[in-house]
Amino acid sequence: MSFIGRVSERINNIIKSRKRLFWCIGALAAAAVAAVCGVKLVRLTVDRAEDKKTYEEAAATYVSVSPRTDPESLEEKTDDDAVLISDTIENTEEDVNSEDEPVSDEWYNRIAVDLKALRELNPDIVGWIWFEDGNTVNYPVLYSGDDTYLNTDYKGEGSKAGAIYIEPYNKPDFSDAHTLIYGHNMKDGSMFGVLKKYRTVEDYMEGHDLFQIVTEEKIYRYKIFHYKNVKAAKSEVYKVFRRAGEEYLDFIGDELEYRGIYDTEGDLISPDHVITLSTCSYSDNVRFVVSAVRIDEHEITE
Repeated sequence: MSFIGRVSERINNIIKSRKRLFWCIGALAAAAVAAVCGVKLVRLTVDRAEDKKTYEEAAATYVSVSPRTDPESLEEKTDDDAVLISDTIENTEEDVNSEDEPVSDEWYNRIAVDLKALRELNPDIVGWIWFEDGNTVNYPVLYSGDDTYLNTDYKGEGSKAGAIYIEPYNKPDFSDAHTLIYGHNMKDGSMFGVLKKYRTVEDYMEGHDLFQIVTEEKIYRYKIFHYKNVKAAKSEVYKVFRRAGEEYLDFIGDELEYRGIYDTEGDLISPDHVITLSTCSYSDNVRFVVSAVRIDEHEITE
């Protein structure tokens, strides 16, 4: 082999060696990135599980929910459940006919919250939100005058799930005509993650349109009437109103598409107080909002 041929072969071998080295380095880098991402994913999954457990423990510790026992509230069940329903009705009748004063099955007796204990834990806790369909939304509501609870839980500890909290420009006592409440759209359905079902599940509103806000002084009942996706930065939905004046009525009619809610007597309820629940949607620039009007309230007595 000539001198030029040997030099050429040597160069080709060097190039091949460098290519193999390049691919080896690339493979090692990809493996390292995958390992780091895997660790972060596991850590994120663990953190989310811990966040969810934290709020489940709060509900178990500070909240008592009573099942409905009135026959009208008992949905149609299978034959296997018929006996249980009959037993429930019989037990209810026995309680009513007993010497002890029966417990009222009014809506405001469905849930009891030890807010005094919660506020001793964190004075920023101003209430509790609970959906009457069960425990889909069952969380303390916080107010700090800023966005502290975007990434802080109800105990004041750092958290990806954050907390359910009131818009800083609102009053914390739910007296405003339009109150905004924020919560994360968690993939596991916790916090306000369940709200997306109003958009994605057909007829989800049926049976899932009532929720309560419990404070130390009163319990408020709300009925959901509207939901939609909105542009986060441009939507007029995020307006705070103190009083139910003419501008406010135009707002809930145009932006929230309020067309009226009727009570059990068929009378139109005055929309003096509306709450809009807001959470993330399918992109960073979009939010999903669910609006509800106050239909009743009950003063808490010792």
